[in-house]
Amino acid sequence: MDFLKKHFEKIILGVVLLGLAVAVVFIPFKVGSERNQLEEKRKSLIARKVAPLTNIDLAMPKRP
Repeated sequence: MDFLKKHFEKIILGVVLLGLAVAVVFIPFKVGSERNQLEEKRKSLIARKVAPLTNIDLAMPKRP
């Protein structure tokens, strides 16, 4: 218990620094994942299958 009283601030600082180190390692993986998701969305929106156009009937309608 005496150890915790003497080094409480150092322990808290160590835990915070460890958390920051984990965040620094995690961020590149998260950025890569988000980039891949955005690329897939972009490809799905741009490369849509379009139905071919039909020929337009330009013949004059017959009068009765």
